[in-house]
Amino acid sequence: MIKYEDECVGCRSLGLPCFGDSCRNRNVPHLYCDECGEENELYEFDGQELCISCIENRLQKVSA
Repeated sequence: MIKYEDECVGCRSLGLPCFGDSCRNRNVPHLYCDECGEENELYEFDGQELCISCIENRLQKVSA
């Protein structure tokens, strides 16, 4: 899932102007696995957005 987080660096405290909602640090996208909740690279799998570890855990190993 994509969550947008505020990563404000406090420009005003540094003597710089604040750009408010147009600031690139205001709504930064982060990708979180639907299953484990960890921030990671995600893949669409079985209707969810999952990290590779969670996908591997869902797969059954084939043995001869």
